[in-house]
Amino acid sequence: MNEKRAIDTSPPRVLVRLFARLSLWFLLFFILLSGFQTAFKADALLSDASLRYRSPLTATQADAARRYAIEKRETLGLWPSFWTQRALEAESELHKAEMEAIFFSGEGQSIYPANYLSGTCPGFLDEGGCALSQKAAWQLFGSADVLGKELLAEGKRYLVRGVFEGDSPLLLLSEGQRAPRLGWQAMELSGLQENGREQANAFSQNAGLGPPQTLLWAGSFKILFGLAVWLPVSLLLAACAVSLAGAYRPWVTARGQVALFLAALLFALLLPLLLRQIPSFYLPSRWSDFGYWAGLWQQGKESLLQFLSLTPGARDVQLKLALLRQAALFAAGLLVSTLLCRSLLSRVNGHNKRGSSGHSALCHARGLSRARSFAPSCAQQLESPVIDSDGHL
Repeated sequence: MNEKRAIDTSPPRVLVRLFARLSLWFLLFFILLSGFQTAFKADALLSDASLRYRSPLTATQADAARRYAIEKRETLGLWPSFWTQRALEAESELHKAEMEAIFFSGEGQSIYPANYLSGTCPGFLDEGGCALSQKAAWQLFGSADVLGKELLAEGKRYLVRGVFEGDSPLLLLSEGQRAPRLGWQAMELSGLQENGREQANAFSQNAGLGPPQTLLWAGSFKILFGLAVWLPVSLLLAACAVSLAGAYRPWVTARGQVALFLAALLFALLLPLLLRQIPSFYLPSRWSDFGYWAGLWQQGKESLLQFLSLTPGARDVQLKLALLRQAALFAAGLLVSTLLCRSLLSRVNGHNKRGSSGHSALCHARGLSRARSFAPSCAQQLESPVIDSDGHL
């Protein structure tokens, strides 16, 4: 018989499963890291509240809103910044180019947060100052080293104060206390406290601006981005807790009590971090008010739909891209967490089955042992004669 046996060179199943589990853990870590980075970037793009108006606001209305903010500074602590965006043709001494421009009055960083490569954003009183993206600087001047140079936009000269990162051509044009010829389309409010939506609406009404057509509150987006990260983590933590409960039963053992104490300690350490992500008016004082939660869900849904239906500004485009990316990361994180949960729970079920089968086998072995020890004694009793008290067999 010269038959040759085939040598199995495939890796053991245990190693394959271990590699798959480790790959899922690394993938989940990467997804969570990307989710936190996206949430932080989105948070940097958000002002406390952004109010969009159907009819453009005039310079007189903007001045009245500033005076109201100054009068109520001690009680409200709010400050308005106004802006409008449109496409225009900008011109330098070298080139002309079509690009988007944001005219603003107030805090430029609250209107368009940017990472500045050189210089800074023009201030509130810096009428005629401007900042431009790196892409716009190359289109207009052929260089990013443009601080102090002049450009022309809609017949007015602006002095470059800063250059920020950006792959699309964009100008930030400071109007000081004036308003552009077409008025202001939007207002950003900074300094809002807990219930930002109500405060922003009240400020707009009391300052004489009227109700906004759309109000985008940063709190809704922060919660949305936070939940997209923490829900997959919560699912996985629940599966880990069930896995520990199944692996270390009964909890009366010393090993089980140590595991339970460590799990409780970890939860206590993480709880302040989790609660810090939620505004204080969402916390236990109103958890039993189901009508409040239904209204909150409807409010968040309306805010999201309003945001998605907006004519996008430069910042809105970045925020929508971040929202889409976070949704994709949430779906991926939920899928990977589900696979890891199934793996953990299947191991617990397998452990319990092995434990029950081992216990049954042990009981069966003990029964056989007792039967074997009992059988000789029975045979001995049958072989030896038994005599009663009267002497009869």
